[in-house]
Amino acid sequence: MTVPLTPALHLRAATADRHTALEAQPLLAALMATGLTRARYAQLLNALHGFFAPLEDRLTATHPALLAELGYIARTPLLRTDLTRLGHPHSPMHCTALPPVDDKAQALGVLYVLEGSRLGGAVIARHLRQHAALEVGDALCFYESVGEALAPRWRGFTAALDARLASPETLLRATEAACATFSALTDWLSLLEASDAPQHAPQPG
Repeated sequence: MTVPLTPALHLRAATADRHTALEAQPLLAALMATGLTRARYAQLLNALHGFFAPLEDRLTATHPALLAELGYIARTPLLRTDLTRLGHPHSPMHCTALPPVDDKAQALGVLYVLEGSRLGGAVIARHLRQHAALEVGDALCFYESVGEALAPRWRGFTAALDARLASPETLLRATEAACATFSALTDWLSLLEASDAPQHAPQPG
C-alpha cells in the first residue's frame, strides 16, 4: 500500500530534478569545488543578491502577514553584509524574471525553495570553513543565517506547508511556483555566468 506524500514531501519530490540542476550550475558548484577564490565567491554572492533582493521585496509587499506568521528571516541584508566584508559592494542589478507570488499558495511554493536553501547553506558553510577559510573569511552570514535553530525551524515550516497546502488546488499552485523558483534562479545564475561580469549583465525578461 502506497502512503500518500505530505505536501512538503510532494514538493521535494516534484522539484528534485530542478533542485539538482540548480546545484550543478557552475557558480554554485564552485562553492564545493577546490580552488574557490575570493573574487569568485563575491561574484556568486552578488548574483544571489540580484535574485533575493527583488524576490524578498515582492514577497514583503504582497504577503507581509504570511511572512510574519511563518517567522521568515530575510536574507538580502545578510548578503549585503557578506559583500561588505569581502570589500565588494552589491550591484543594483536585479533579476526581473521572478516566480509568481500572486496568492498564498504560490508564495508558499517560493518560500519552500528559499527556506529549503538554508539547509544546503549550512552544509556549504561547513565546507567553506574547512576548505576555503582564507578566501571567504567571516563572510558567511548568508549561509549561516539561523545557526543551530535550523532543524526546528525547518520542521515548523514543513508543518505549516502541510497544514496550508492540504487541497489539491493549493498544492498544485505551490508546486508550480516552487519549480518556477528553482528554474528562475538557475537561469539567472547562468545568465551572469555567461556574461562573466555581473555588474554589466543585461536584465532578463
